[in-house]
Amino acid sequence: MKRGKKLCSILLAVCMLLCMLPTAAFAAGSGDYMKIAMLDSGRKYFTPDWVKSFIYEAKADGYTHVMLAVGNDGMRLLLDDMSITVNGTAYASADVSAAVHAGNTAYTSASSGEWTESEMNEIFAAANAAGIEIIPLLNSPGHMDAILQAASSLTGTTCSYNGSLRTIDVTNSTAVAFTQAFIQKYIDYFAAKGCKYFNFGADEYANDRYTSGSMGFGSLQSSGKYGYFIKYVNALSTMVKSAGMTPIAFNDGIEFANRTSAAVGSTTYTFDKDIVVCYWSSGWSGYSPRSASNLASDGFRIINTTGDFYYVLGKNDNFDSGYTYASNWSNYKVCGSTLSTSSVIGGMFCMWSDYPGAETQTQEAAKIRLPLRAMGLAMDGSYTSSLDTSVVPGGFNADGSINTDPPAQVHNYQQTAAQTATCTQAGSVTYTCTDCGESYTETIPALGHDYAATDDDGDTIYTCTRCGERYSELLPREYVSMKVGETSGVYTLDGEQTVTKAGNAAVAAANLRTVAGTGTTVSYAASASASVGGYTDGGYNCTADKLIDGDTSTYYWSTGSQTRGMYARVDLGAQVRFDAVQISAPAHGDYCTNANVQVSTDGADWTTIGTYTSSSSRAVTSTYAVPDSVESFRYIQVVLTTARNYWWQLSEIAWGSYDGANFTRAAASGTVTTGTSAATELSFTGTGAGSTYYVIGGTRYVINVEENHVHNYQVTARTAPTCTEAGSITYTCAACGDSYTQTVPALGHDYDTVVTAPTCGSGGYTTYTCTRCGESHTADETAALGHDYAAEITPASCTEDGAARYTCTRCGDSYTEVLPATGHHYTASVSAATCTQPGETTYTCTGCGDSYTETTPALGHDYRSVVTAPTCTEDGYTTHTCERCGDSYTDAATAALGHDYDAVVKAPTCTEDGYTTHTCERCGDSYTDAATAALGHDYDAVVKAPTCTEDGYTTHTCERCGDSYTDAVIAAPGHDYTCTKDGDTLTYTCTRCGDAYTEELIPTVAVNLQVGQSYTFTTADATITESADSAVASVSVRANAGGYNRVTSVSEGRYLLVCNGSLLTTNSSTYYSSWDGAGTVSGLACVSYSAGGSYDAYLWTIKAVPGGYTVQSADGRYLSLTAGTRSSNLTLSDTAQVLTISDLGETFSIMSGSAYLDRYSSSFAASYPGGGNVNEQWQLYRAQEADYDVTITGVSEGETSVVLGGVRYAVTVHAHHYTEETTAPATCTESGTMTYTCAGCGDSYTETIPALGHDYVRTEQDGQYVYTCTRCGESYTEPIVTTIYRSVSSISSGSSYVITVYSSGKYYALTHTGGALGVTAVTVSNGQIVSDVTDDMLWTYSGGKLGFTSGGANYYLGRYGYSSLSISTSGSRASYSSSRLSLGGYYLRYSNGYFSLNWRSASTCYMFEQTN
Repeated sequence: MKRGKKLCSILLAVCMLLCMLPTAAFAAGSGDYMKIAMLDSGRKYFTPDWVKSFIYEAKADGYTHVMLAVGNDGMRLLLDDMSITVNGTAYASADVSAAVHAGNTAYTSASSGEWTESEMNEIFAAANAAGIEIIPLLNSPGHMDAILQAASSLTGTTCSYNGSLRTIDVTNSTAVAFTQAFIQKYIDYFAAKGCKYFNFGADEYANDRYTSGSMGFGSLQSSGKYGYFIKYVNALSTMVKSAGMTPIAFNDGIEFANRTSAAVGSTTYTFDKDIVVCYWSSGWSGYSPRSASNLASDGFRIINTTGDFYYVLGKNDNFDSGYTYASNWSNYKVCGSTLSTSSVIGGMFCMWSDYPGAETQTQEAAKIRLPLRAMGLAMDGSYTSSLDTSVVPGGFNADGSINTDPPAQVHNYQQTAAQTATCTQAGSVTYTCTDCGESYTETIPALGHDYAATDDDGDTIYTCTRCGERYSELLPREYVSMKVGETSGVYTLDGEQTVTKAGNAAVAAANLRTVAGTGTTVSYAASASASVGGYTDGGYNCTADKLIDGDTSTYYWSTGSQTRGMYARVDLGAQVRFDAVQISAPAHGDYCTNANVQVSTDGADWTTIGTYTSSSSRAVTSTYAVPDSVESFRYIQVVLTTARNYWWQLSEIAWGSYDGANFTRAAASGTVTTGTSAATELSFTGTGAGSTYYVIGGTRYVINVEENHVHNYQVTARTAPTCTEAGSITYTCAACGDSYTQTVPALGHDYDTVVTAPTCGSGGYTTYTCTRCGESHTADETAALGHDYAAEITPASCTEDGAARYTCTRCGDSYTEVLPATGHHYTASVSAATCTQPGETTYTCTGCGDSYTETTPALGHDYRSVVTAPTCTEDGYTTHTCERCGDSYTDAATAALGHDYDAVVKAPTCTEDGYTTHTCERCGDSYTDAATAALGHDYDAVVKAPTCTEDGYTTHTCERCGDSYTDAVIAAPGHDYTCTKDGDTLTYTCTRCGDAYTEELIPTVAVNLQVGQSYTFTTADATITESADSAVASVSVRANAGGYNRVTSVSEGRYLLVCNGSLLTTNSSTYYSSWDGAGTVSGLACVSYSAGGSYDAYLWTIKAVPGGYTVQSADGRYLSLTAGTRSSNLTLSDTAQVLTISDLGETFSIMSGSAYLDRYSSSFAASYPGGGNVNEQWQLYRAQEADYDVTITGVSEGETSVVLGGVRYAVTVHAHHYTEETTAPATCTESGTMTYTCAGCGDSYTETIPALGHDYVRTEQDGQYVYTCTRCGESYTEPIVTTIYRSVSSISSGSSYVITVYSSGKYYALTHTGGALGVTAVTVSNGQIVSDVTDDMLWTYSGGKLGFTSGGANYYLGRYGYSSLSISTSGSRASYSSSRLSLGGYYLRYSNGYFSLNWRSASTCYMFEQTN
């Protein structure tokens, strides 16, 4: 037993030592340089144990990180909770998991399997123990085969880009929403696991669909959709950063073909520079990623991922012949370009699984084991061809099998504690190593609130479905206080407003007056031109119309050198007014050195608003404010003022609004309103004492009306303040009893101090005692000085104690410590004992030479007995063997036992004989005897008679065993129906069984309506053959003419194809193309298209098929495009050709491969290898058949019918008769409920009774107003402000005012602090300012201007330039009406913390006059 305990102790010590052993290292870390081993576990499934071994190998080889591709074509990690919500639709976890699994199966049959969250946690535990950081890779928007299929199948939407099997369409909002919700699950999981980086790939967009040239990214750019890609990538980057991780992406999509930005609509996007770029390829023929050096110059950090050092499963590469290719690696040489150490933060050796079935995981381990090690050394700069090929414990053996030796530093973690996360509190899971006891804790992020919104008269109440927490988003409030018979100040509201929620007219009436605007609406439509034509050769389409297409990646390119007076011009088609003009040009050698930017009303007289210069090294965008002196303009031009022997490139001429910092581009066509817009003047009149509210124009006006009464407040109670408690003074109106309480602040302590100095054994401190109340405490503690001991030592020997005496040099305190005798330190010389001979041990002291000897007795034999038991047929015996020396003997023989049989009788059944089985209970030997014959069946017969629909038969059942069978079948006779007629209804009844059914002579539709409710439907036949009773229901019919409707998205149907006013027909034609050498080209004729015409003969049927669409003429032939490098044929064929129809926004491109349907002229179309230029952009007009809209409306209670289009509509009209019941009365602060129930049908609904609001009565006490609610007793106090600033509707000379605007629920005052304009928030209640008003808020109205006096000089508000507000000694004339303040004819505006002026629109302004 003692030996067993000792063995357990040794094993435990060994386990602990293994946990603490350092990893076997072939390479060392190299500072902050990240060394990453990347495993493509998305395409190929690897077992968790294999991945752990890969991690142990990476650690031993000096890598700091392992990048695991959990999603790359395949998706190999399924979380416990896979539920997601997309655009309001919830998808259950099981459904998402099943869809992803199906996607994996569809992707490849060569590799299957997904990790569970538990298995991923095990991988993390192994990585944590090994000191390896995991970087997850979930590729998007490309390489998403499994996720793409899941998205399409779950949403029912085609989420792929132009038929790609692995890439989502970044312009498809459903596809984007699904994938981002899906990826967010994994971002949250990996962030909670402590990951610092997250790679979302973003490479090789749709390269399975576009397999040559510029491939998928080229398709995005040529179709104007590259901006959507940048927007998508930036959104993923923001998601990753919001989770506290750093985003990573591969390089080829980042600024592809040197496109550093692209637009979506009027918004231009550039890539987030926080993205770390894994630079793997500088491109190939036609495929042009931005160079590594340029990306570094742009500010991106780089991970050296040079593709020449890839290991690709199943494909020949540089590591197939061994590991020596690693000698070519250089940490800072990225795809041939040497970068700075500050730009390159790490290197990565990638193991890709392009062909997942080409090798087993064991074969792959054998092949990559040494290349992985060699690359680890290369990244350290210590590569050697004499590579250490030894096996890593827990890693891979030389044959690729998993090494089963205990891995270094691998803990066996098990979950030992957990705390559930709540809405606001993070949870946690604690894992503890069962071997050594080490533990760590992972944080589970707080769940966050899941709010559901309810509406309360415009206010929105949000309630968490999880924990019940509530908050409100309230409408802006205006508090109006008045007395009975008074009318409030006037509020000026933008636009024509009506009452959204009416208040109690018995308390206050709302007065609304519409003020007509002075504005006029002007329509404009822009066109662009240039004095020199644009370049269109060689596939370019750089014409002047590109100046207004909203895309800075397209441009006008002149075909001649720059000369003075050369211009690019925009005609808006009408005189309009915009704030600013913006000019853009690309980075190109054909830049201009100097040009004027001008506007004009007539195209003859021009006003220069700025100068423009572009650049060869960077794109230049400049914005020019249109001066106030320009009231309107029609033309914009950029005109060169300097000649240059180069052509000229210009990308955009734009116009729009501008606030001095932000420019918002206007559309190429639209409407503009000039002058002022309509407004509504609102006031309230008190009609009775009480409180109520109105909702008007999105603002809740809370109104308190008081009786005409002046309070006479007197002090009625007083409590003196103490050091710690506030006092109070209560004031009560002697006339009405209204009261309020004013708080007197606590006095605070008045301390005296006494300082106690520190000693050796005690700390020092200061004692504070209040002279007023006696309260005392200590603080400012200082530590005790401690003793300063000096030692006197007497050393000890082997047998005699020594001594150490310590004396404090500061206070004399002393003590003595005994130094124990050191004792003998013996070494032993051992002669071991055996089973038969004694042993001897001699001990000698190394210090003093003392020695002694001990004898160990002979051990004797240590026999172990093994008993061989007797069996039924053989004798037993006992064998004794010495465990020490092997001596043995046998004894205790035991005779054989013989058999011990037990008999089991099996009774006979109907079909089987009976017998007796005899079995030996000891050894299982058995035999049978006493056979008994089977009994046979004993059947009983039951007869079932036939019915109309079921056969009759006889069932025979054995009463002994239940066996049964049927016979004597009698066929069912069928129904015997008789028919009766009741109006349009035929009733058929069976004479045997009573079964019945009815048939209508004409179809009948039941229509159930309420009075005033309508039922509407569309039909091709609206002929009425039987009219309805008009007193019960009215029937109206409206005819819808057929025609052709232009569409912006394509679905199956019949369409006209139109390009630049030319309609594609089915008539064959030819065209001679001389410019590209194609000669005569066959195609189809085009005719002029005009709205309202009839073109049914030229309708094309578009049908979706796998891979795209077919386009079929009315006579059944298919549109067929011939591919080529020049002009090619367009024909009609009996064989369907699958075409691609790409959405270009308002138009579509129709193509087969690189061949586009092209409008060669207004009368001819054929095929051309273009790129979606203006002649390849087709409008689709869908054919719409003529039909009728029918509306049946309930008039009064009753029943009637109408027969329309051969269908009877049986109409029942019901009128509700509601009774009301107050189910929850309203209080001052809580809404009540009124329930209305129809006495006829039981229908019910509820209405909210608004909270009554407090009915405060104000009293005056000790210099304060006390407000007490007469209903619930709630009260509050306000100081009595001697100076009152009350809202007024007009301003008077000689008075002082606070100028405020109302914005986002707050009031902001204009200030003149130190002579500079500023802004300060103020609080307004009951039409007056209740917060502090300082001198710098006050403006005196004098001489028609608003100003102030400083240093003996007068300063006034005025307008500077077009929209700036300034202070000067002259200023501008001021006027105030309808809640708008005008300075020099321009209105005061407030936005984002700043005041400004605008000639068209105004902020709501309130003037508060100093009234006492």
